[in-house]
Amino acid sequence: MFGEIGVPLLSQAAAAILASILLSFLFSIRLVPINGVTRLSFARDRFLAFAGIAVPLAVVAFATGYLTGLSRQPAVTATIPAVLTLIGGVFAYVSAARPEARAPMGLGIILFALILVLSTNYYSAARESGRLGRLLLLSEQEKMITTRRANMNLQTDFPAWMLTGEPSR
Repeated sequence: MFGEIGVPLLSQAAAAILASILLSFLFSIRLVPINGVTRLSFARDRFLAFAGIAVPLAVVAFATGYLTGLSRQPAVTATIPAVLTLIGGVFAYVSAARPEARAPMGLGIILFALILVLSTNYYSAARESGRLGRLLLLSEQEKMITTRRANMNLQTDFPAWMLTGEPSR
């Protein structure tokens, strides 16, 4: 069932982490002129700065999207203010403490929003398809019980005690 810890959930979380590492790598490559020739250069310190911000935000975004998507309650009214507060607070703190970290924070915020929207959408659809499957299963069970009761010359309407678990008086 949905929400179980298994291969699909872990692979999707791994995909979110891998996307953050890949984007960090792409943002760490820069063009550097060497002897009049422009070459690609990889900046390890820049990669670590990007990945150090992007990976934790990707994990938090995935977990938030997962829980919001599977929730049957209107979690969006609680999630959106919390997410905006988190992003605003972290960005303000990092910008004040280390102005050179604004670019990695921008990447992290974009990645956070993207993963949050995608995971919320995916797990909302998963929740609804699970609900549809459950209703179809219940309909099939009801039809089987009704058919069996008709074959046994019983009333096809379910007695009240079958639905509530208590005999009617």
